Amino acid sequence: MNFEITFLVDNLSDDAIDDLYGKLDCLAGTHHNGQDFVTVTCEGPDAVYAAKSMATQLAAAFGLVVNRVEADLVDRQEIARRLDVTRQAVAQWIRGVRGDFTFPTSFTDAAGGLWLWGDVVSWLQETGRPVRPHELKQPTRDEIDLINGFLVSGCQTLTWSPASAFHFGPMFTATLPTRFTATHVRFEGVGVTRHLVPARDIMQYVGPERWVDPQ
Repeated sequence: MNFEITFLVDNLSDDAIDDLYGKLDCLAGTHHNGQDFVTVTCEGPDAVYAAKSMATQLAAAFGLVVNRVEADLVDRQEIARRLDVTRQAVAQWIRGVRGDFTFPTSFTDAAGGLWLWGDVVSWLQETGRPVRPHELKQPTRDEIDLINGFLVSGCQTLTWSPASAFHFGPMFTATLPTRFTATHVRFEGVGVTRHLVPARDIMQYVGPERWVDPQ
């Protein structure tokens, strides 16, 4: 399943942007407030897994500091524009005029109400309403909270096997610093099994050329 996710990042140099465009389906730039961002297509069984994998790749392979996921907030007018419906139709969905009170709760009541676009798309799909052609799913509010919690902690919990993730090999695993092997990871054979690892630290040590996306 494909998702469109916007990450707020630091260290977005011109060289990093060129590298991103050469390897990922993405848009990178800087907001008016000076905050760098990368909007990228991620793949995974769910939005949380896809975002975790992509955030780790952005840090390891492109040298970015991934701060958090940006919420795509839309007002009633923008919902109507994106879906090519009238504002009156959107207002009826929100008010539950026809007895359907399942429209997502607004993210904030500011400016007459702002909704998370990922919540709106999920609602459209769940209720059988049409979405834009080629519309990619985006994280819901609960998923954004989980992803940002992961990014704040700088850690990830994954199950890795010798056939996936870091293909260190016996010689390479033997050279890892004691602080990793003793406190953060447990090695079995040539792979890493279940562990809790400070992703940014170990990615920096391993180097992007040794990184393969977790499977």
